[in-house]
Formats: sequence, structure tokens, C-alpha cells
Amino acid sequence: MTPRSGRLPPSSDIALACALAAFALLELLLAGDADGRLSIQVAATLAMTLPLAWRRTRPIAAATVVFAAMAASILAGAPITEGFIPVLVLGFAVYAVARADVLEDEMDEYTERATTEERARIARELHDVVAHLSGIAVDASSGNMDGAPGDQWTAAQVLRGAGRSVPEMLAEWQQTGPMIEGFLSTPDGASASAAVMDIHTHEADLRHALGQPVAIPSDFLEWAGGAMRESFAGQCAEAGLAAVELSASDFEWFRGRLGRRTPAEVSAYAWSADPGPYLDTFFIFGRATASLGELPFGDALGDAVGDASGGSV
Repeated sequence: MTPRSGRLPPSSDIALACALAAFALLELLLAGDADGRLSIQVAATLAMTLPLAWRRTRPIAAATVVFAAMAASILAGAPITEGFIPVLVLGFAVYAVARADVLEDEMDEYTERATTEERARIARELHDVVAHLSGIAVDASSGNMDGAPGDQWTAAQVLRGAGRSVPEMLAEWQQTGPMIEGFLSTPDGASASAAVMDIHTHEADLRHALGQPVAIPSDFLEWAGGAMRESFAGQCAEAGLAAVELSASDFEWFRGRLGRRTPAEVSAYAWSADPGPYLDTFFIFGRATASLGELPFGDALGDAVGDASGGSV
């Protein structure tokens, strides 16, 4: 690893290299040129000291040049080995390389720790989502829909799954699936529509987080898109807002109204009027603060999520 490679040397290191070069040259000049080797020693001294300006930005390269210059001076019969300057130069060069190794180890340790913490965070979030989804299945199959899909209803499901493993909750979810399907077919099944919406919402969240295609059944999207348009029109009327035409795919109605889009993304839909006054009514569960980076609005979603036809209210 080369710390801060590609950057100019710090001014302090430039000053250090120049100061060492000046003192080393002064030592040579004071010693005189009795043996006629002064010119070689001057060149070797400059080659040994000036590279220290890069001791922190390119420590290995700087140390290599320092040692090469000293070796060349010895081979040329004009060794730079007297005085305290050569000792300081070698000390700085060796320290720079050692420091670079320490920084590399620290950076590797930091990266590993950050990766571990991020994986743990994702694991906790995935565990809570699975607890919520399996809890939805249990509650919907038993008719426990009071407060659905509110925060307390969700928190109770996450709490129930706190001490359970993901495989255990997935197995329970698989067992309750047929019961949910049977319940939805009964006259009381409409009360579980919010649970169905919630399940598909979080499944899409999980797929996106894991880098999987957000593949949502087209029949569900058609139903969800229609339900979202109808509820939005009613809520606009209740809020005293003028009727507005909003054209967006079923997928965008579904993801947008449930808080998976930013206000800027929703404002980019095809509105017949200024979307600003309608945004508070549009979002059911808050607004995304950052884009999920899902597929673009409209036609590009067609293959991945089924029906991408537009609709308006």
C-alpha cells in the first residue's frame, strides 16, 4: 500500500528533505575535496536526501532511491557514510516504509471491521423483516388484523421473532401460507388486504437489498395499482384538493405510495398540475430520503415487474 499516493508531498516533508540536503552538502564542503570525489558525493547526497520529500506519499519508492544512491556511491568509490546526516536519512527512509506497513495493516483491519459491522447490520435488518413478514402471515391467518398495518402491529411481530432464527421463521411462514390463501378466499378475507400489500412491499425490499430482480406478479400489481389510485383519489377529495391526473405504472403507484420513492422521484411522474400540494397525501408511509436506485420509471420496468402500463386518477 502507498499512503496518499498520487498527491503532492506535504510541505513539511519537502522542507525536511531540503534541510537534510543542505546540511549534508555543508558537511561535504567543510570536509574538502582532497581525493577528488566531491562531485560524485554531491550527486549521491542529493539523490539520498531529496527523495525523502515523498517519504509519506510514496515511501517504498523513496526508500528504494535512498538505498540505491548510497549503494551507487559506495560502488563509485565515494561512499557517503560519515557524519550524522546519512544516519538520519536512512532512519527516515526505514521509518517511512515501516509506517506504511502499519497504516496498511490498520486500513485492512478497519475495512474488515467495517465490513463485519455492515454485514451484522444487514443481518439484523433482514431478521427483523423476516420476523415482520412471517408475523404478517400468522396474524392474517388468525384474523389478528387490529392495527394493521400500523407501527405497533409491526413492532409486535418483530418482538415475537426476536429470539428466533430466520430458518425457523421461514418454515413457519411456509406453513401458514396455505392458511392465508384460504382466509383470503373467505368473506372476511378483505380485512387481510393490507397484509398482502405489506408482504409484497417487503419482499420487493429484500430482493432489491440482495441485488435480485424486483419481480412482482403482474396480477398483484394490477390490483395494487388500482387500489392505490382509488385511495389516492378519495384522500385528495377528503383533503379538499382539486382532482388531478397522475399517470404512472402500477409498479410506481405501489412502490411510490408506500414510501419507496423520494419526493423528487414522485414529482417526476406525469402530473396534470403542480405535484407539490399533493405529495403529503400521496405518501402513505413517509417518503424515501434517498433513491433506492431501482429500475427507471415506466417502460424499463415492464420485463422485470410485469404490467408497466400507466394509469391516472
